[in-house]
Amino acid sequence: MSKTFKQLESENLVRCLTPGKRKNRVYDLTDKGVKVLKQMGSGKKLKKSVLEAELINALDESQIPYSRHLTLEGRLFEESPDFVILRKGDPVYALETRIFPPDSVRPYRLRRIAFMARDLKEGTNAVEMVLLLAGGITRDHPKASLIMKIVTDDYLDVAFFQDEIRDLVDRLKNAEY
Repeated sequence: MSKTFKQLESENLVRCLTPGKRKNRVYDLTDKGVKVLKQMGSGKKLKKSVLEAELINALDESQIPYSRHLTLEGRLFEESPDFVILRKGDPVYALETRIFPPDSVRPYRLRRIAFMARDLKEGTNAVEMVLLLAGGITRDHPKASLIMKIVTDDYLDVAFFQDEIRDLVDRLKNAEY
């Protein structure tokens, strides 16, 4: 994997955001990389991977225990959030990451997360809180208020935007473990 990223870096398609680390490095697309990606088609999966890598890096640095894609038994369904924050080995918070294209924020995508949140809170594993990390837009985006309204009207507890990963981690860090 590192050879691939070195090649992409040499072509000025990505840049390393954590050059001092030997493992779990986080990369971001350069302007040239974004242009190439657009020519290739949708880069949503890659952007979500970058968002998740940033979050993993922040959680690891803060020594917050988590599990990736742990299946939790909800009231109606089994759910697999992107991250499950653990306290003494038990699930406490479910965390979903989503990329929202700046030109379109679709409420139905948020309602799916809200439905999952309600299911997880009422289920066997009963998490305390469900969080959303929204990538692709920031709080000053015109549609950000729509996201916050859907979050507060439904069952999600709080949403953070990609540039607020530190705030999210600080909130988790201040919870009792």
